[in-house]
Amino acid sequence: MARGDDTPKKKRGRPKGKPLSEAEQRQREAAAWKNGRHSGKALGMFRPCSPKQCPLGDEGFPCEARRLADAQGDTLERCTVDLALNSDARALYLEALQTGDLGVLDDLTARALGGLADLHASELQLLLRHGLTAHKPLYSKEGDHLGDEPIANPAAKPFLELTRVLGLTATDQALTRRSAGERARDVSVAGALDWIADVNAQAAEKAGGRKGEA
Repeated sequence: MARGDDTPKKKRGRPKGKPLSEAEQRQREAAAWKNGRHSGKALGMFRPCSPKQCPLGDEGFPCEARRLADAQGDTLERCTVDLALNSDARALYLEALQTGDLGVLDDLTARALGGLADLHASELQLLLRHGLTAHKPLYSKEGDHLGDEPIANPAAKPFLELTRVLGLTATDQALTRRSAGERARDVSVAGALDWIADVNAQAAEKAGGRKGEA
């Protein structure tokens, strides 16, 4: 706005006196719950009930619980999917924390690793089908298509990270010359340590025999 312009500035925000819609009222109530006296409670550990945070994705939002709450005019400020689907896993973690026995997590860990392995296999099929490069369209200022620019396939980076997490790289499997050499060195060092331990044990045994004879 130029200097000397006496045009009144348009005020931002809600017009004074305008009533709240039902959706806005529910949002205000949820915000008050989340940031008010309930914010320090255990309920704060769970994600908010919103399209961006929904574990079911855009297609699954709103879930049955959210639709029922909306129909009754109630406010569902926390995700009930987390409370329902993760109850068994949460119980196992709680038992491990209380007892210190990590063995109760073995089955959960095995299922999680199995799921990651399945995901790795499916992503590998997609990369083999589409390759490591993709094409980004280029347009002029007028909107004319100028051509395509080759770029790295965005799916390649998370796939390689998942490969490292699962320990499936050539280095992890000791399939490279360097890793094979390091493995042979470790075996050699372990053999030398075993030999030294045996020599020390024999020396200690002989020393004990001499003291007995004396």
